[in-house]
Amino acid sequence: MAPHAYDPHMPTILSRVIPAIFGVIGLVVIVSLWTAKGFGEPPLFFKLVGSLIASTFVLVGVAGVLGLQPKTAAAEPSMPGSAPGATSSSAARPAA
Repeated sequence: MAPHAYDPHMPTILSRVIPAIFGVIGLVVIVSLWTAKGFGEPPLFFKLVGSLIASTFVLVGVAGVLGLQPKTAAAEPSMPGSAPGATSSSAARPAA
């Protein structure tokens, strides 16, 4: 395969690898906050707030790896060329 050829699996791979990187970054932040000892140890407030922020990174990473995505409002299929909110001619006619 040529190096410039399109790989249909690449979007799927990237959609799972990039969130996994976010998850790993979140885990590294949590571990580094809670295992620091000595003079460079952050105060408890920063540990808690940092862990809360990093946990969202972990959740994004887990959801991305599992392929979970937020539900989007599915638009109803409409006829091409029809304006949003327009009614069809048969529905606009009064009943005889």
